[in-house]
Amino acid sequence: KQNYLNVKTQYPPVDLSNFRILSDREKSEIRKKHNISEDTYIITQVCRNQLRKLFPNQIEAYSMFRRQNPKVKSILLLVTSFGEGWDIMKLAKQYNVPEDEIFAVYVSDECSEYAMTKLQGNQLNCPWTGKENACHTVNILRGVSEQQLNEIYNITDVISHPATSGGCELPLVEAAAAGK
Repeated sequence: KQNYLNVKTQYPPVDLSNFRILSDREKSEIRKKHNISEDTYIITQVCRNQLRKLFPNQIEAYSMFRRQNPKVKSILLLVTSFGEGWDIMKLAKQYNVPEDEIFAVYVSDECSEYAMTKLQGNQLNCPWTGKENACHTVNILRGVSEQQLNEIYNITDVISHPATSGGCELPLVEAAAAGK
């Protein structure tokens, strides 16, 4: 609008070689590994638990989805830190979302394995090494690898990312590369 001809659009810097569509067999194995049945519909949000990320809207929308689809077995998988930001379980209670439908991604400080499971607080004992409090929900200091994140995207049925700002953030580009 100001007659600048040298302005270019900068796309998010994502190495797309780490994100791809997995085979149905691979997706099935990932679900089995994490005790998530094939008939479970997974809605996922991948982001930092910040106030500008609209977790209340996400939880309310999930609650509406459940009411409109009472026969669909579903979970809300939040790939975020539960040690900062919004009180997710308080929001779940406010919007009548059963606690056992809120899933978190935990990563081990000890062995870098990850688990997708019902939210059980911000820290768990490591199920692989046994070390106390060695598994945490993903955070800015420790998260899943891009290969592990690709697995998460692949078993997801839909990515949801309500936010007040940010536009085309990295998780949206990664999820698209993984077929979502």
